[in-house]
Amino acid sequence: MTNIIQSLLKTQKLGWEIALALAVKILLLLALWFLIFHWLDRPVAKFSIEERFALPLTAVKP
Repeated sequence: MTNIIQSLLKTQKLGWEIALALAVKILLLLALWFLIFHWLDRPVAKFSIEERFALPLTAVKP
């Protein structure tokens, strides 16, 4: 009787491991898909953080 219980526990553990591995694989594939299509929409020019946050040039009155 204990052999049957032990074999059931092993198969349940194997099922959980397979399910977890498939979930991780799907998560990684979704992340890869997002990154690929996110990069396709990027402009060709190199992004400059200085230009993004630069203040407009205005004359400063004393």
